[in-house]
Amino acid sequence: MKPVALILFALLSASGQSRRAILPPAAQQPAAEAVKPEDRGTIEGTITSATGEPLKKVNITARRNDAGLSPGMSYSAVTDAEGHFVIADVDPGKYRVDAERTGYVRLQYGAKTASSPGTVLTLAKAQKMKGIDLKLTPQAVITGRVLDEDGDPLQNVGIQIMRLVYSRGKKQWAPMNGSNTNDLGEYRLFGLAAGRYILSANYRQGNFVEASKGAARDTYAPTYYPNSPSPDSAARIDVTPGAQIRGMDIRLQKTKTVQISGRITGGSDGPGRTMIMLLPKTEGVMNYTSRSMSATYNEAGDFIVNNVTPGSYTLMAVSNGDSKQLTARMHLDVGTSPIEGITLQLGSGFEIAGRITIEGESTPNQSPGMRVLLQPKGGMMFGPSSQGGQVKEDHTFTFTNVQPDSYDVMVIGLPEGGYVRAIRFGDQQVNDSNLDLSGGGELTIVVAVSAAQVTGTVQNDQAATTATVCVVPTDGHDANFKMAPTDQNGSYTVKGVPPGEYRLYAFDNVESGSCQDPDWLKPYESKGERVTLRDNDKQTTQLKLIAVTPDN
Repeated sequence: MKPVALILFALLSASGQSRRAILPPAAQQPAAEAVKPEDRGTIEGTITSATGEPLKKVNITARRNDAGLSPGMSYSAVTDAEGHFVIADVDPGKYRVDAERTGYVRLQYGAKTASSPGTVLTLAKAQKMKGIDLKLTPQAVITGRVLDEDGDPLQNVGIQIMRLVYSRGKKQWAPMNGSNTNDLGEYRLFGLAAGRYILSANYRQGNFVEASKGAARDTYAPTYYPNSPSPDSAARIDVTPGAQIRGMDIRLQKTKTVQISGRITGGSDGPGRTMIMLLPKTEGVMNYTSRSMSATYNEAGDFIVNNVTPGSYTLMAVSNGDSKQLTARMHLDVGTSPIEGITLQLGSGFEIAGRITIEGESTPNQSPGMRVLLQPKGGMMFGPSSQGGQVKEDHTFTFTNVQPDSYDVMVIGLPEGGYVRAIRFGDQQVNDSNLDLSGGGELTIVVAVSAAQVTGTVQNDQAATTATVCVVPTDGHDANFKMAPTDQNGSYTVKGVPPGEYRLYAFDNVESGSCQDPDWLKPYESKGERVTLRDNDKQTTQLKLIAVTPDN
């Protein structure tokens, strides 16, 4: 398949123009109304460098941005020697256009920064859209070495560069790029956009080694540039466009470690099919699983985790047997003394049966493709969130191997105008952002197909074509929060809004998710437009563009 895909891509892009994109069968959406060939349009523009030189071989992608359509539906082109491109045979609809080339930072059309969303383009029937021009900024590069306490190089050390992003309304450090040191202790991070970052080094010492109970030794602790054990005290690195930052050396220091040992029980397929990991719990840092540690164990199920530095961890075991997945986990606070005698009891968790009830639905399977997701509050990598509850034709779904925890409940693939009106677990009414599961039961989700819609335009001195509209519930119910971009005419449409009281804001340059942070939003509260939305409302609200202050 891979050679065929490569040949197809070469044929499509050789002339700088694209053909209609084909989705894999799994990504196909329900059949839409056929588009007549004469109704298809084109998107045309020019790509240059920040200094104005035309850029050849830039990959241009126009991705559908219509509600309810697959984000994988896209069209592509490649710029010619003059930096010019034409994307032909494009279905009418809404699109985001981005440009990518080796040595430059990827950018969306209309975006003010590489990390901010661009303008959504509305392509009308048979429209020949021109002037979609972008200026690409050269990538920034950071290089350095990782050394031990004697100044000798350390190889195979994991390097991550992180920046602050919003997740569920909270700022967290998220990895943007990573690398490993070579035999000279050198690393190189490239493709970086301008911004503020922190840098970390993680010494990956093998855990599958000969070990005996009680064995312990010193090892190198995770370190943030230049020599901090925590992201809170790490040096902030300000990266400018196209910067070449060299000499970012990190010197690791030995630290005392302890050993964790115990036994795993309850697995029917033997320890050879069981994975045991120790996952660090670090506040304010996303995707921390790259620093997980694995265990060695014998046929009796006795396990040992070596070289554990002090800190807070989750010890987890996962066994993938022939019949079903078994899991176990526990919280551990590790100090300066070994932890012995732990018992991890594998179990299959409990089962959650559920049903979707759609108000006013006259026939079953009116809305195929719905899924229910349970996202653990603890953010664990294993559990029902990775499976999801596929909603069947009779609107039932099932979760197996659910572990006791608090969960967020999400329903994706809702029907047009649908929103979650209520959630019940057994006889108890629950909140979709705090479902406490300690045992099995039945989950009922009531979906109403009567959501409100808000449309309008955003104005400054002229139409605001790169604004982000935030619909913020005044009761703090995060699940009802909505965001939408303006198009090239300054128009916006927000669908699927549950009834309630809201404030509407239009920001000129806002990072995704920041509107959900009450602290970030506080200085702008008085500038929001208050609206009251009821079932099936269709309101038109004109908004004034709000300038975001750099320090906020």
